[in-house]
Amino acid sequence: MRKVADMETDEPRGALRITCPQSLGQEVLMPAVTEYLRRYPHTTIDLKLSSDKLNLVEERIDLAVRIAYQLDPGLIARPLGTCRSVLCASPSYLGTNGHPCTPEELARHNCLTHVHQGKAVWTFEQRGEALNVHVSGNLSANESAPLQSAAVQGIGIAILPLFSAAPVIEAGRLIPLLPHYKPQDMGIYAVYTSREHLSATLRTMVDFLTEWFEPPCRLAPRERRNRPGRRHGAPER
Repeated sequence: MRKVADMETDEPRGALRITCPQSLGQEVLMPAVTEYLRRYPHTTIDLKLSSDKLNLVEERIDLAVRIAYQLDPGLIARPLGTCRSVLCASPSYLGTNGHPCTPEELARHNCLTHVHQGKAVWTFEQRGEALNVHVSGNLSANESAPLQSAAVQGIGIAILPLFSAAPVIEAGRLIPLLPHYKPQDMGIYAVYTSREHLSATLRTMVDFLTEWFEPPCRLAPRERRNRPGRRHGAPER
């Protein structure tokens, strides 16, 4: 049986079970978790990486960090930040299939889609207006990492989170497309089951993540990890 966090003290101690998507966990959340554990040595973290919307009560999960356009009604959540995305493809794919000049032209391309986020319809924003485009392709996945790998290998066009795609774009392995049309932003949320009787461990973790995801960390996670000058009590990346 896991040791639960102590609700009677302000000192964080005990275990937290956390779930989040694999790509976010590897690229963004793990540095936050390790810093939290250094700061609060009497705590332990059980991290489950999954894009599935797990039942927090049945799975005995204390905190879910989720990326979504909208959360299901009734969930208790605190906004952490914004997940910005980029439309991109590899030089080899574009050399063979050409560059789309408008979102509508994506209908003629092989689009690599996310099962939970825009499998059949991609939404773009231009000058404050939304534009929905029907897309299709030969690969879909419930995580962005395999879609990014397939895009790098020239299989098709993908919408990818900027926090993982930026280094690959900088290396020239992916090329951003349609710069005047921005993929719809998604929110990053801390989701938990109750506002009442929060343990000190859960409360401090949610507060910690709220500061951790402050701009510009969500856009450039690697640059923030080692930034000097951290003020006392504030997490840095």
